Amino acid sequence: MEVGVRVFVSFVTFLFFLILIISGNVTADINKGIVSAWTFDDGTPKDSTGVSNGTVNGGVEFIAGKFGKAASFNGKDGFISVPHKKAYDVLANGLTVSAWINVRNGKDHSAIAFKGTKIGWGANYLFRICTTSNTGMTWGVCIAGTEGWFATNNVIQPNQWFFVCLTADGKQAIAHVASEKDGKVNIPQSGEGNPKPIVAPYLTFPDRPIEIGVGRAYGGTVGDDRYLDGIVDDLIIWDRALTEDEIAELAKGKRPNVGLAVDVQNKLASTWGNIKTK
Repeated sequence: MEVGVRVFVSFVTFLFFLILIISGNVTADINKGIVSAWTFDDGTPKDSTGVSNGTVNGGVEFIAGKFGKAASFNGKDGFISVPHKKAYDVLANGLTVSAWINVRNGKDHSAIAFKGTKIGWGANYLFRICTTSNTGMTWGVCIAGTEGWFATNNVIQPNQWFFVCLTADGKQAIAHVASEKDGKVNIPQSGEGNPKPIVAPYLTFPDRPIEIGVGRAYGGTVGDDRYLDGIVDDLIIWDRALTEDEIAELAKGKRPNVGLAVDVQNKLASTWGNIKTK
């Protein structure tokens, strides 16, 4: 009988560890390649990876968001500036930028996030995710001499949470949108193409910060900046294009272990240590 019990316990333990390994690998997918992440959960623009903390400028408050706290921009002068770091150079080969947004009043070319000198009108940025109205958005990545922009209509609604995600895999850029209500990811149609062919290397603009909540130089006019009137939560940047399955998980509300890949061996060692001490 004692031998049978030991065999049973060993089998159950094996299954337990197998489940941990499988679940750990699934979680690791959306953690792979995170470069920076601003969750705003602690009421600051701190980068959870430690790469580059942001600085608040103008009218920005930290309020209840999709998860914990989020950054709320007043639409007049509020934005967050994030200094360029060498870690961002890898984005020349591919990237993903995602965020949860709740737009109060969508303005033309007010940015959720962008990095560059101007919000458009030429190859003036690395990436951009912007509103164009209460329901429309414009996206893009740039290479030398070419602005890979495209617009999508009727993809968001004011005062509601939406998941937005821009990927660029070195060959093309794709915009993804999902409503909090159903979590279903949509790749909206665009007259300019979505997917939008745009072949790396992408421009990285090492002398320019990542800016959250403002689009610079509307129409190419320096000083004509468009400020976001809305809320941004969980802005995350990866150094690769996420897969459709990974994007679907994020759209359903799954959050990565911000910047920290799951170490399955450490998890197993910790779990086994707990078992042995009982």
